[in-house]
Amino acid sequence: MPKSEQLGTTVSLVILGLALSILATLPSREFTFVVLGSELTLRLLGSTQLAIVMVGLVCTGVDTIVRSHPSTQGRTLAYTITFWVLPSLVVLTGLVFLGRISWWGYRVILIALTGVTLSVVIILEYRSSANTHQVLRPARLALNILVYIAALLLFITLYEARLRSVISASAIALASHMLALDLFRDARTRTVRIWLYAGLTGLAMGQLTWALNYCSISARLGGALQLLVFYVLTGVMQQSLGDRLTRRAIGEYAVIMCMGLVLLLWLL
Repeated sequence: MPKSEQLGTTVSLVILGLALSILATLPSREFTFVVLGSELTLRLLGSTQLAIVMVGLVCTGVDTIVRSHPSTQGRTLAYTITFWVLPSLVVLTGLVFLGRISWWGYRVILIALTGVTLSVVIILEYRSSANTHQVLRPARLALNILVYIAALLLFITLYEARLRSVISASAIALASHMLALDLFRDARTRTVRIWLYAGLTGLAMGQLTWALNYCSISARLGGALQLLVFYVLTGVMQQSLGDRLTRRAIGEYAVIMCMGLVLLLWLL
């Protein structure tokens, strides 16, 4: 099947799923666990179940499209998973905002916008797998910007929810880990190193979130602080993965960190 047809099929399924989320409501389910000596109840809403199905469809479609590129043929699943993150976030964002608006006109616009955004992201992911710098660099730059925007929105949303630390810290750790996978992806780097460095990033962000939950700061400020740390962490680790980590690079990121903290303290 040509890549254009694969892309069209994937986006069409997402649009259909978004439309069905308005027309049909799935029953919810509850699961109870004991975590750190206290009872924790997780409620799996119908919208969450639909989101899992749609994300699965998107990941399958993206994987098929990416593997059609000559540079990724024969690569392991651990490598192609790194292409799934942003498309999945686009779908989840569309579902979340679709549930917050009621007028049908806005819903139609949002569904169409989600489809267009998803198409653009998948095309960028496909082009970012190229080996030529003329194609790779613009796609990689655009994806980096989208990753940091997505990170900021996720950090603010999760911090604003004021969930228990075991939930919020775990969610931030997982989100940071997955976003870092997209940032660290490089055909010349061993996949195991990409996952290791992304895991360390997620662990550090989870610990930061656990500490921030004891601070009474606004969601925007907390999200901005998390983004600053995430940017510096991923920047340093990218330099290390590319064997470009020098004292000068460390100094530059230290200056960025200090300037960012001063700015955030001034806003506080």
